[in-house]
Amino acid sequence: MSINVLKFEPRYRTVKGQAVREDWVQIAPKHSPNAITNYKVRHITPPEDFADNQSAKAQHMRAIWSIVGPAYEAWLKGEDIPEDGYPLSAWPGCNDAQVHELRKHGIRTVEDVRDMSDGQVPKINLPDVRLLRSQARLFLEAQESTETARRMAEQEAQMATMHEQMEEMRAALAAAQEKPKRGRPRKQTEDA
Repeated sequence: MSINVLKFEPRYRTVKGQAVREDWVQIAPKHSPNAITNYKVRHITPPEDFADNQSAKAQHMRAIWSIVGPAYEAWLKGEDIPEDGYPLSAWPGCNDAQVHELRKHGIRTVEDVRDMSDGQVPKINLPDVRLLRSQARLFLEAQESTETARRMAEQEAQMATMHEQMEEMRAALAAAQEKPKRGRPRKQTEDA
């Protein structure tokens, strides 16, 4: 499921003379950020009895909640909505004005910039949006290459350690096989 959580807001209604708060969430598909939908949070929260339910409705609710749930918890604590990916604000390829404009369109991460559709590009009021998209792609490829190199270095170090341990075990096994056996020596026969 590829959706962006745009914002949460509390709304109040009067029930029997009392103000009752209901939290609402605004979401949009990543491929179409202008197709905004508002939901009551309680309507998209999967009920407890849906945990084992494998119906299409239950699976859909769990998929949406897997994205909205962590963002809702963060919002309730007064924190920013967590981003899944490399945050735009930390990317040197974007200045603050560009970040602000991109966020208006539901684009919060460098991955979102890379994955912008050709239909989204003209809607964003920035110069050289296509260039920005290709820079995001190159940046993420460089990040992945760096991460791959780091993992390979870790694996090589781990393999070297395992090789040393195997050599130590071989030496210990060879030493154990060379020890004289305990007990009485075999009886010598005249033929021998």
